[in-house]
Amino acid sequence: MYTVTADIVLPTSIVGSLPRPSWYTEHLVSRGFVDSLVDARCREQYPDALGCYLRDQELAGLDIVTDGDCRFDEEVTGQIWFTYPMRHMTGFDLSDLALMKGSGGVPYPRGHILRDMAETRVYPSISGPVGRGRLQYTEICKYAQRLTAKPVKFGTITLELLGLTVRDSYYNDPRARIMALSDAINEELHALADAGCKIIQME
Repeated sequence: MYTVTADIVLPTSIVGSLPRPSWYTEHLVSRGFVDSLVDARCREQYPDALGCYLRDQELAGLDIVTDGDCRFDEEVTGQIWFTYPMRHMTGFDLSDLALMKGSGGVPYPRGHILRDMAETRVYPSISGPVGRGRLQYTEICKYAQRLTAKPVKFGTITLELLGLTVRDSYYNDPRARIMALSDAINEELHALADAGCKIIQME
């Protein structure tokens, strides 16, 4: 039974990433979240930015808060929504980067966000069996939950969207690729739920 907001008639929350503070300059890139906290600058900046995100949501009166996608690096047009899983799951060849097919000749003028998106879709390919790798969603969510008494919602990309976007030299079949990605993320999200996360949002 869903109990985290049982007595709230219309629980409020947000969807999406929050603006990155100008002083938050560290990036995870392909490091695991836990590994990044060994870096002194990241260990200083990450909780500061996360604390700002959580406090702003609390002050706004939200019932359910998020980490504001604090784990995401700065990339044009939010490409990190796609590339975070690619950089942290096993099976992706990070040395094999290429502009996605169909990204050239975009019928949008320079400066248009959709042109920017198309021109920066430089993704790795799947070269072996995909797995959870170092997504570390549980560690990320638990870190945020320690900083607030509000329930923390965790959001992630849906795997059919990722599966239809990524290059693939291993499965060579859209259905097999999407199912493999889904199995891996399903395992990761079950671990997240078992660790106490009450709200998981597929976006």
